[in-house]
Amino acid sequence: MQMKRETVLLTATSTAFFSGDPFEIPQQPLLANAGFTGSATGLVLAVTVGSRLIQVESPVDILGTFPVIPDQMQMTYVAMPNERQVYQVRNTTGGSLTGRGLVLLQPA
Repeated sequence: MQMKRETVLLTATSTAFFSGDPFEIPQQPLLANAGFTGSATGLVLAVTVGSRLIQVESPVDILGTFPVIPDQMQMTYVAMPNERQVYQVRNTTGGSLTGRGLVLLQPA
């Protein structure tokens, strides 16, 4: 399981939300179930795995905690070996917002 909380500064983009995580580039096929929340309106998320676009830039759920399992897990995909999982979080507002991500991983 990957969990991360990050503050995204005004009009900035976090280009690699889970960068450096041991499962960012899997060594075996993984089934991923992911959810993201933001502290307020204005955070948008785009997800790519390898060369595949999993989610176009879309607003995240507004919640002051990590996503609730299973209710707020918005996407399911399979990550193949050596495919980098990239979660891009962008703040469209003039203030700092907090983004929270949770990715459940299991062998595919």
